[in-house]
Amino acid sequence: MQDSTGIARCAAFSPNHDWDYLNRTTCETTAPVASVRIAVPAAVRGAGGAVLVFSARRIDRQAPVDVVVTIGGVALPAMHVDAQWSEQRIVLDAATLARTHGATNAELRPADAAARLSVDHLLLVPRPTTVAAALVSP
Repeated sequence: MQDSTGIARCAAFSPNHDWDYLNRTTCETTAPVASVRIAVPAAVRGAGGAVLVFSARRIDRQAPVDVVVTIGGVALPAMHVDAQWSEQRIVLDAATLARTHGATNAELRPADAAARLSVDHLLLVPRPTTVAAALVSP
C-alpha cells in the first residue's frame, strides 16, 4: 500500500464473488501506530460533514482493544475492536474535513501497543443528510 507505514500483508481475494465483498481486501497493522494516506475529495470536504466507516478485527489475541483513529490531526472517539469483524462509524464535522486539504494521513492507534489488526476498510463518506440537501438545492 502506497504512502503507508506500519501496514503490510495486504491481500485481495477473488473479485468474482460479488455477494461477499466484505473482508475481500485486507491489510494488517505491523506497528503500534499505522498510518495510511487517504484522499479527501472536494465533494466530501464540501458536504458539511462525513462519516468515517471503519471495518477491522484484532488478529493477535481474542481480547478486545480500543482503537483511536486520527484524521487530519484530530483524534476521534475510541472504537472497540475485538477478534470478530465489525464495521463502525463515526461522524466527522466540517471543520475536521476542512483541515485535510484534499488528502490526509489516517492513523490507527490501538490502546495496547502490541495489538495487531486486520483492516478491511477505512472510508470517508459524505453524510447522507448533507448529500440529500445538496441534491434538493437549486
